[in-house]
Amino acid sequence: MIVTDDPFPVIAACYAPRKWQRLTHLPGGIPVQLRQQPLLWALVPFAAAALAFAILRYVARADVIHANWAGTGVVAGVVGWLTRTPVVTTLRGADVSGAVRSRGSRWQLYAGVRLSRRVATVSAAMRDDVLTRWPQIARKVRSVPNGVEITEVHRRTPDVSNAKLLVVGSLIQRKRVDVAIDALAELTPGIKLTVVGAGPERDALICRVSTRGLGGRVEFLGEVPPRSMAALYCRHDVLVHCADSEGVPNVMLEAIASAMPVVAADIPGVRQMAMCTAAGMVFPPGDAAACAEALTNILGSGSGARRWREMSIAARRWTDSHRRTWEDCADDYTALYREALDSTSG
Repeated sequence: MIVTDDPFPVIAACYAPRKWQRLTHLPGGIPVQLRQQPLLWALVPFAAAALAFAILRYVARADVIHANWAGTGVVAGVVGWLTRTPVVTTLRGADVSGAVRSRGSRWQLYAGVRLSRRVATVSAAMRDDVLTRWPQIARKVRSVPNGVEITEVHRRTPDVSNAKLLVVGSLIQRKRVDVAIDALAELTPGIKLTVVGAGPERDALICRVSTRGLGGRVEFLGEVPPRSMAALYCRHDVLVHCADSEGVPNVMLEAIASAMPVVAADIPGVRQMAMCTAAGMVFPPGDAAACAEALTNILGSGSGARRWREMSIAARRWTDSHRRTWEDCADDYTALYREALDSTSG
């Protein structure tokens, strides 16, 4: 099946009858679906085979195969080895952090890296993590941060007693949206929270809102088209990102580009971004009380939201001096593709 999106068609690999295709294209991707429905493991070999055959079908027209996530890198790497086509794999976050907890994920990461001519990570912290495990592959691992849409925003200092918080992400367990809800319960009653995203945790989160007596303070918007996100950032005052496993979330980059302060769980890529931009505060993952304390520090009425203004200004300054567009990202990958090709010819 080809999904028309000129000039780049999207070709979906069919691995089962349509009603059984539950592994991919749902919030959280394959790992979440496998945890929720273990019987879906039976489809994994078929999905891998379908992906391999799809790559084989089109690889003759390509100079480089680019895989996203370690698992895809394994499949692409095998095809690349068979066809002598260089593979570039991008590691996105959960594939690296998952290697700490799971032997299977560790093997998958190792195989994906070894079978690739070049490897990209979306943050320097993630690159360091990979090289701590396998320092011998330093020559082929590069940090290639994602791009972000740059928008001109003129923000006003928020009414701290009626501030608007924003959560954006799939409603899955590792995003820990429950932490943001619990933190809200400890804040001034006028402060409200908007949750953008869909996923299997939605019903449980709505129930949690009701249990905490926050029914009038939390709004679930579901999925929002990318073109509408800039306006959404502008209507809110602080991004709250509670995921306990992540690379460098694009939502954080987008919020900072919108001169929006961020409160986020303290994990490597996020911590690095918060420190570099001076536009974020971190708290221990899963600690709702610490999250609420960080939000209070930013929106504290005693300082007239002075901290919020400082962080918003810092976000704008960092964005102006480190403009990282998708064109920049494309240039970095073009260079990486050339390296992969040169390594093959060498």
